[in-house]
Amino acid sequence: MGKVIDSDLKIVPPEEIKGDVAKAVKFKIEKSWKGTKLNEVTVWLTKYSVNCSGFEVTEGESYLIYAYKYKNNLIFNLFCSRSQKIKKENEDLTKELKNLDSIWFRFWSRLNPF
Repeated sequence: MGKVIDSDLKIVPPEEIKGDVAKAVKFKIEKSWKGTKLNEVTVWLTKYSVNCSGFEVTEGESYLIYAYKYKNNLIFNLFCSRSQKIKKENEDLTKELKNLDSIWFRFWSRLNPF
């Protein structure tokens, strides 16, 4: 979960993911359940997410992001994903965060490295 600090990075995608990503987005990490221990991370938004109507990554806004590692790059897809913008009084988000904080998720995530 993090806040977008730069949604218009002028970074050329690495060759191994060039055809699959549209742009890089830099996040300030607010909470991490699995993965990075860094304070900031750059994540690549898939080109399919750019076409997702009604969803846009905006600087200064916070998001719950489900990213995956692919060839040493973090990728996230907003299309058909549980990634979402953090909104106040969002019952679905409250349930999602509760599940992420549960002991069962913590246990399962240790068994499944991906």
